[in-house]
Amino acid sequence: FQSIIEIFFIYAYAFSEMVFNDLVFGKNFVLNSGFVYPMFAYYGAYYYMNHAQVWGVTMLSLNRYVTVCRPTSSMARYYDTIGTPLLWTINVTVPLLMVARMLFQGPVYYNWAESQVEQYTPMHIVKSNALQGMIVSLVGSIVCAVCYFLVIRGLTSSLMSRNGCPRLFNREKILTIAGFALFVALCISTLFYVLIHINAAKENDIAVIAIRQYYIYGLMALTFIKPWMLLITNKNARRK
Repeated sequence: FQSIIEIFFIYAYAFSEMVFNDLVFGKNFVLNSGFVYPMFAYYGAYYYMNHAQVWGVTMLSLNRYVTVCRPTSSMARYYDTIGTPLLWTINVTVPLLMVARMLFQGPVYYNWAESQVEQYTPMHIVKSNALQGMIVSLVGSIVCAVCYFLVIRGLTSSLMSRNGCPRLFNREKILTIAGFALFVALCISTLFYVLIHINAAKENDIAVIAIRQYYIYGLMALTFIKPWMLLITNKNARRK
């Protein structure tokens, strides 16, 4: 579910960049779009997607912890009872609620300067948004780190126990490796927001613009690490 949501926003991000940087619809379309399209491109393709990714990685980490360390708990039974429509609703709604505050800070729009289209975002908005993105990413990273520390410890205990199931251990090991790779990718995303916030606090417009150009790498890492890690670690997936 998380991957489908993220892939949709990867295309939304690419489309936004094509309209903004490549001017696929021309300069007038961009400049006459008011603030509706810039708001969608800025908050939707940047911040909503990041919040959706952090939320998804955090929930996956908690699920790994419950499955490995608390398989008979009430939380494990609750996970099993969640239906598909409810999962979709939760994964879409929670990140939207997290970024709702940003939508009321003021408009973002495009202007024409030095023979190119530029996105204008007031610096106080950049500071506020980067701070929120940094806090959300940091909290997600900490939760993931704690969960996977406990999961690895639980898997080690299971392997050393005589009652441990080798097949179950191998399955959980594969998912844990993929999850740890997600944690590393989340740390990279956190670093992006830390750098944005530091330079926005210094009102260094040039550095903020330069750092934004590399934002897509963080998105791609968080989005495509899941299928690639499962492909690398799962021989059945490789056969298929």
